Amino acid sequence: MIYTDITEYAREQANVSSADYTDAKLLKYVNRRYHEIENSIKKFVAVDYFYDVYTTNLVANQNEYSFETSSATQPWITDVIRLEIKWATTDAYYTLLKPRAYDDLTTDEISSLQAKEDWYYQVKDSSVFIYPTPLNSVSNGLRMQSIINLIDLTVTSIETEIFPRHTELRQYHYIIAMWVIADIFWMKRLAQDKANAEIEYNNQLQKMLSELGNRVSQPIEGYNPSWYIYKL
Repeated sequence: MIYTDITEYAREQANVSSADYTDAKLLKYVNRRYHEIENSIKKFVAVDYFYDVYTTNLVANQNEYSFETSSATQPWITDVIRLEIKWATTDAYYTLLKPRAYDDLTTDEISSLQAKEDWYYQVKDSSVFIYPTPLNSVSNGLRMQSIINLIDLTVTSIETEIFPRHTELRQYHYIIAMWVIADIFWMKRLAQDKANAEIEYNNQLQKMLSELGNRVSQPIEGYNPSWYIYKL
């Protein structure tokens, strides 16, 4: 389904016209339901179900690296699952850093950490901090797998932009429309029809969550098992 398929499905089921309920008018309702489904998957299937991988340069004498600013076209990073760095330009592989959720080392103690396995990172606000401070600049030397919030859909969104990189969710796109049907009935002040539509939506949502939960350990599009060894 593309965006216009979702709105057309909702209008057909609610028996309303595209003149009264345009694609643009329904956009805020589609996005509200789209993100509610996203959050349900995170809550009941896996908190890191939606993620992306970001790579940036490691900069000498810099230990803070800010997340990319969210926008209409940029997902919002909510947490770090895994962080790896290259110590030098000659490194062939990345080294996994351990997360640390609290400060219990003095500045001198942090500086004295010589063994690479003792290095760690912390997430604070919208930045990730590496300790001790890296000494070398390395092109694409920092690689981070992060949990993201999906960006809003638009009236021109195509199928691959709805739950991007998750082809296993394409069969569930219609569920977005099912609660939009309830929204249309709410706008028409048809209370019983709205209630019936919500019941059907919830039944289909629970069915989807159950099916996803049964297959969560199976490969999905864009899934790389080597990234999935360590979780916060």
